[in-house]
Amino acid sequence: MVKDIIAQCAKEHFGIESLYPQQRIVIANILSAAGFYGEEEAEDAPKHQLVILPTGMGKSICFMLPCLLMKPLTLVVFPLLSLMSDQKRRFDNAGIPVVLIRGGQSREERQKIFRSIEQEKVAAILTNPEMLESQRLMELLSTVERIHLVVDEVHTLPEWGESFRPALLKIGGLAERLPITQITAFTATAGERIIEGVSRLLFHGDPPNLVTALPDRPNIHYRVIPSLNKSADIAALLADGMGKTENHRGEAPTPFVSPMPRPAVIFCRTRKETERMARELRYKLEEDSIRFYHAGLEREEKELCADWFFTSIRGILVATTAYGMGVDKANIRTVIHHRPSPSVEAFLQESGRAGRDRKPAWSVVLLSPDDLHPDHGDQRYEALLACFTDANRCRREALLKLLDAQIKECGGCDVCDSSVQQEARGRRELLTLFRAMPLRWKEKEGATMAAIRFPNITTEEAHSLITALFAEGSLKKVSRGPWKGLIYPAGFPVSIFRTDPYRSAARGRSPLPQPR
Repeated sequence: MVKDIIAQCAKEHFGIESLYPQQRIVIANILSAAGFYGEEEAEDAPKHQLVILPTGMGKSICFMLPCLLMKPLTLVVFPLLSLMSDQKRRFDNAGIPVVLIRGGQSREERQKIFRSIEQEKVAAILTNPEMLESQRLMELLSTVERIHLVVDEVHTLPEWGESFRPALLKIGGLAERLPITQITAFTATAGERIIEGVSRLLFHGDPPNLVTALPDRPNIHYRVIPSLNKSADIAALLADGMGKTENHRGEAPTPFVSPMPRPAVIFCRTRKETERMARELRYKLEEDSIRFYHAGLEREEKELCADWFFTSIRGILVATTAYGMGVDKANIRTVIHHRPSPSVEAFLQESGRAGRDRKPAWSVVLLSPDDLHPDHGDQRYEALLACFTDANRCRREALLKLLDAQIKECGGCDVCDSSVQQEARGRRELLTLFRAMPLRWKEKEGATMAAIRFPNITTEEAHSLITALFAEGSLKKVSRGPWKGLIYPAGFPVSIFRTDPYRSAARGRSPLPQPR
């Protein structure tokens, strides 16, 4: 009977033919704690759960489906506005009475929402941590008989709450102010540090019932690409990627050989990077189906952008982490990281945006020399970086090892399929050019000549590559004297710089080393 009710609701209201075992466990625990199966079973049911399920495994249905069957009001707290708007649409589609409380609503809108709560016309409330500081809302919720508190993307509590988002820390105190009878927290990835932080901040040290699944996404192929010019490389990766998951030969796409499929998301770390990258891609790819998304946009701008991308079949969205968590776009084919994420939890969360429809998808990380030498000593970042720099160890195995998880076999990564790219695009060509003809050009002329010699590299790209090669020490330039500014490769004999080229020429000697 239990199984039939859950399965029936899943099919009728969500169009899902079958649930994962972990989904059934979470739903059954919520219903049991609410007394759906009787008071005796409710006493033994876990009151608090920490649910760790990989992206695309349907965490939302775990707290949406019980709203159709049980009495307690469900209060869902999201860290980001984009999550609330997307989830509101899903609740409405399932026929669940729901209200959304967020900033920017008019007094009339808010009063209408409060009346519907007072009249018990809603099964769920969607809001964010800051709205829970409203005295009027707290007074209203305190009159409700029972509340099921749901915290989505709960890994943000220890990651953000103790640094720049103090409102998140107050969620843990709601149980003392409101008639909360059970708490269910969800996230896609969490290592021991995150679990400990959530238990301390949300459950006050009481260990919750842990429901977890291996955070592996077998349909995602992981690839790391060395890069000296990231905007040019990303443009090359996505040029004419018309949503295909294979090239004309029926093979999986290979970076710089065949385009990576779209729709695609490019994650950047800052708002400025996001806007700059979107502008550069629009220019390089000469198309308009490219937009950016970050927390600095107005609410209407965010909604328009999210709605556009939700229906796009070949769009490119350049975004910070303000977009992504919990947004239900199933057909994202490629996720590109402009820079590595700060932790393995964040990386798997972001790369997990791809392939939620369980079809082949790709996660690409661009790695520059600057990424290898950050100006901070974050151990989480360094551990993640080790996964990307070790070209002899399976990417998937290394990533999951950081979460104390293991896999039997790799579903796909550049190490396991022997397609690791050892050098940044254009690096070898430029070094070959300057080794063959040292001390011939300065930067501007060298970039022009490189573009002429190598048609796949533009003058702009060549200039950026030369700058990067200076930074890594592979190229150098004369700092003084008649040859000042001329470029030469590292290791080129410097003794020639002691010779005045004009005096040497006058005596009939070449200032350059002569071939033997």
